[in-house]
Amino acid sequence: MSRMYSATLWRIGHGAMAHVALGHTRTGRYLRVVYVPDEGRRSAFVITAYPVSFKVVRALRRRHGRGS
Repeated sequence: MSRMYSATLWRIGHGAMAHVALGHTRTGRYLRVVYVPDEGRRSAFVITAYPVSFKVVRALRRRHGRGS
């Protein structure tokens, strides 16, 4: 099980219920996580999480700089 260490990009998905975060774990793997934030708490219900392709990682680094 991996935990996202730093989310670089957030988006609100369809219907403003699900959110999408794109970021990396402490081990350096990049993940895309789809989740629904829990109202009134600092937690979320994770719907799915999956690794992203090298093309997406390269585009993310280009967009946000090498330090991401």
